[in-house]
Formats: sequence, C-alpha cells, structure tokens
Amino acid sequence: MAIQLYPLFKAFDSNGNLLSGGWGYAYEAGTDTPVTTYSNYGLTVANAWPVELNSKELYRILVPGGWFLSSTPSTDGRGAFQDPTHVSFCNENSFLYYTDRRKGRYIKEPVRFQAPRLYTTEKNEEQVCWVVAHLISLKDGYRPAGEIRI
Repeated sequence: MAIQLYPLFKAFDSNGNLLSGGWGYAYEAGTDTPVTTYSNYGLTVANAWPVELNSKELYRILVPGGWFLSSTPSTDGRGAFQDPTHVSFCNENSFLYYTDRRKGRYIKEPVRFQAPRLYTTEKNEEQVCWVVAHLISLKDGYRPAGEIRI
C-alpha cells in the first residue's frame, strides 16, 4: 500500500492539536503496518521514514501544488518560549525565507512556497498568539493562481 501526501498534509499531537516539529509516520489504516509515502505523482520517489516535520523536509516530500498548513506559537507572544519542548522559534517574518525572493536567497537549499494566507492571530488571555501559514509547494514548474513572490 502506498500513500501520497497530496494535496494536503496536517500533523497532530496525541491531544489533537496541530503538531509543531516532530516526526510523521504512515501506517495502513487501522493497523501498525508501516506504508511508504511518495513525493511525486508517479509514486517513484519514496520519502524517508519517518518524515521529519520541518519546512525543508515538508517541502521535499510535498508534491507540486501540495499544501502545508501551519499554526505555530509566535515570538510576538509568550507561547513560543513557554513550552520547553519547542526546538526553534518563529514569527510571521520567519516564513518570508520560504515565500519571498529577497529573504529566500539567504537559505542554502531552495524552498519555495506561495503563501495565500500568512498572518498572526491576536493574543489570547495567556498572551499567546500564533502564526498561521497556508503554504503551497512551488516545485517542478507548478504555478498556482495568485501572486508568487519567490
């Protein structure tokens, strides 16, 4: 059995919250039998197993036009720093390195996303806000509608 992460992939923790960082595992439905995932339509390029959940690896495994939905505690509030399990910190500007050509030139490996939605939520009662990013993989010549800045 093979699974293609298309057009949308979302990872959740054991409490049902969107996962920030970590590893992605794929199994046959209702079993603990691992399955292979692929990064292309032809199912010829297998992904590593498990899949590391970071921007570069998600870009690599997403098919052209695949979506990456992220909701991450922002450094603009307390949430990014209060959780001791966070291994990196970000804010809205962090995503510009993957969506804007002026910032993208500073990263070694090209990661190109279109960002139809990129914003920071209001702070909640605990002074936590989130960066919400809806990103579309721009690779292999894929050209969605809308402005592309990278």
